[in-house]
Amino acid sequence: MKFFERVKLERRLKQLLKKDSSTEKEKQTILNDLRYVKFFPPSKRYISLFGKKNTAADEKLMPSLREEALLAASESPEGTDQFLLQFITSKSGPTSTPVSAPEEISPEEDDFFLAN
Repeated sequence: MKFFERVKLERRLKQLLKKDSSTEKEKQTILNDLRYVKFFPPSKRYISLFGKKNTAADEKLMPSLREEALLAASESPEGTDQFLLQFITSKSGPTSTPVSAPEEISPEEDDFFLAN
């Protein structure tokens, strides 16, 4: 559930950044929703942002859970606007170092199959 909501919010944020007429308030709303999804307290039952089956009790509980998630995000370097936007604005996605292939070892040098 959280994965799909995160993807939906990232897609919406990407579309919003492409539009010239987007406001800072709209951007902050989506970023806060993204923080809610990413930093939701793991010890509690997740309440969907877009769910139509949320009960009245869930709706009452959601603001306090949102505050908890936003507090956790503010304490983490991964909760900053810059960090949340870096994967959305980059063309190639997250940067990673290429992994080199292991060097070839001749069967004589390989001690894996030697008896103890």
